[in-house]
Amino acid sequence: MRVVLENLLGNACKFTSKRASACIEFGKTHCNGSSAYFVRDNGAGFDPAYANRLFGAFQRLHGTSEFPGTGIGLATVQRIIHRHGGKIGPKGQSKGAVFYFTL
Repeated sequence: MRVVLENLLGNACKFTSKRASACIEFGKTHCNGSSAYFVRDNGAGFDPAYANRLFGAFQRLHGTSEFPGTGIGLATVQRIIHRHGGKIGPKGQSKGAVFYFTL
């Protein structure tokens, strides 16, 4: 779980780095009768039409010149969450992103 949080919080820090006032949240909510955890930020966000690409290895929605990275962080996160019997899903827009996960 350390790797999951390092990746999700690290991405939140990276994608809010160009904001004058960054906001990053980690919390717990209830969805469809179960607990879910989330990491939310007000960073660069992403187009929801491309959400299916986020968890593919080496799939990037932002160029390396805009935001550095290898494109394997979210693929690793998804694999860990699935190994723990959970699910992960993103919600994005042009002003931030939220990643919800269950265990």
